[in-house]
Amino acid sequence: MMTLTEVLNMFRNGATVGEVFKSAASKEAPWEAERQTSNVVSFGHARAGIELGDKVRDDVTSFAGTVTGIADYFTGCSQALIQPPCAAAGTFQEGRWFDVDRLSITEKKAVVHIVKTARGGPAGSAPVK
Repeated sequence: MMTLTEVLNMFRNGATVGEVFKSAASKEAPWEAERQTSNVVSFGHARAGIELGDKVRDDVTSFAGTVTGIADYFTGCSQALIQPPCAAAGTFQEGRWFDVDRLSITEKKAVVHIVKTARGGPAGSAPVK
């Protein structure tokens, strides 16, 4: 059985999900390796076309806003952080995480990231509308 540290080190060194499963297969019973590889999901397909900066709406709650973060989990699940606009009084509203399968895109690339300066941390300047 592979440890979490071994798996993370493989990913840090550029291994693909398939390569990690092949390595795990050599350490586990053949039936276990078969079960694991049958559950592999390509993260690009799991996101349903949702990208940072898209405006989306949750189909269950009608919560709406701009995608400001995306998390791809090892299990194949992807979630998006939805930041709603400020309230009428100009007060900040808390963003929420939703499974991407529940989201409908209302506007593609509504917000884009434009780097204006070298400041602003490792990612540069904040996105602008």
